[in-house]
Amino acid sequence: MIFRDALSGDFTSIAALHTRSWREHYSGIFDEDYFGKAIEKDRLNVWKERFSKGNSLRKVILVEENNELVAFACTFLDHDPQNGALLDNLHVRSDFHGRGLGLQLMQQSFDWVKSQRPEQSLYLSVLSENKASKQFYLNLGGKVIDTHFEKSQAGNEVEVDVLLWEDRPQRIA
Repeated sequence: MIFRDALSGDFTSIAALHTRSWREHYSGIFDEDYFGKAIEKDRLNVWKERFSKGNSLRKVILVEENNELVAFACTFLDHDPQNGALLDNLHVRSDFHGRGLGLQLMQQSFDWVKSQRPEQSLYLSVLSENKASKQFYLNLGGKVIDTHFEKSQAGNEVEVDVLLWEDRPQRIA
């Protein structure tokens, strides 16, 4: 496995993995019509936009095996005055689950945040109905600090839990 920082040319493979992950994990949560062609275009536009301009407050870490993207994480510094840095995306291909990649990506993201902004915490939002992901984050020491409803990218209302790490993520369960 190779961990590396993403380059601007990586946006298409990131968008493809992001799409695949959402189709696998958000089916039944997001409006099903979104999972046709809309999701592919939407995720591609998001990642193309993110890489179209430099952003020193963003870090995207990729994990590759045999030159194929199998996982990634995207973190934004200074995202929230109270909560700190946002881990906006963490996706691991389902056939690579259970290998510790999610934990390693979270730790690397946390370490980067602390190297840039020692006073900041790391937080993320997870769909409340995405029970497996929520449990994964709880098992890594995340503390639920808020639960609220918001409009999803698919257009429907979803319940979201916000989890926070003040200390480096580690397996606690």
